[in-house]
Amino acid sequence: MATLTAERFHADLYRFLDQVIETGQPVEVVLRGRRVRVVPAEPPTSRLDALEPRPGFIVGDADELVHPAFDVAARGRNQSPAARPRPAGRTTLARGAKRR
Repeated sequence: MATLTAERFHADLYRFLDQVIETGQPVEVVLRGRRVRVVPAEPPTSRLDALEPRPGFIVGDADELVHPAFDVAARGRNQSPAARPRPAGRTTLARGAKRR
């Protein structure tokens, strides 16, 4: 737990409040020799905890996702024209460039 002076806490108030909300760790503030503790009202929640389970979302064997099979012959057909290899000796100009 971090202990801060009131002046330091006031200087970065929103940063410390965000830190308390994200981590759930309280912060102690000392004001005129007295301690005040800032704690989150609710326990911190993870973004993963907010996800809803979706049974049956993966259709088939989930283990096949780890080692997918690729069709090498179809790979050339699926490439965009910009990704395809260009014939040797042919050059392209950048947009707006002029040939000399």
